Amino acid sequence: MAIVLMGRTGSGKSTVGKLIAEALNWHYVSTGDIARSLTSEENINMLWQELGQFAPEEEIRKAFEVEIMDHGDMVVIDGMPRKIEQINYLQSLFGGNIDYYLLDIDKDTARKRLFTRNRLDDTISTIENRLRNFDRTTMKAIRKLEQQGLLNNIDGNQSSYSIADIVIHRAI
Repeated sequence: MAIVLMGRTGSGKSTVGKLIAEALNWHYVSTGDIARSLTSEENINMLWQELGQFAPEEEIRKAFEVEIMDHGDMVVIDGMPRKIEQINYLQSLFGGNIDYYLLDIDKDTARKRLFTRNRLDDTISTIENRLRNFDRTTMKAIRKLEQQGLLNNIDGNQSSYSIADIVIHRAI
């Protein structure tokens, strides 16, 4: 089974995902961490990261599959799907054993959180590009999951512990 956390950048997916994985003794996978790890590889053009764009799909999928390979179906996924095609990709890997959760926050809340987390790739331009990409691309995937009745919407303004508790109780 996979628990998938979706939301704007800054919605708390990583913090909540780690709490859930620890509580359930599952493996936590962050596609953002995977993408950032790609910056150390010489053969990949990192302009996408500087511009706040999505990482190259093929590279993300390769690294993602390596990351989940030894952990069976008990995985908490942070940051995928961001595109409609990735919904199908995840379903091909996990079948129907996926619970999707949207940690819902508005753009202003996301900006406030991001400007205080002090990560090197959180510049004003990359943050704004990530927020635009979410609205343009990820919202299409979210709407598809909503139409299929597969998305659990959670108020992302609650504490990380409260959100993790909600997800855990719904998932098990």
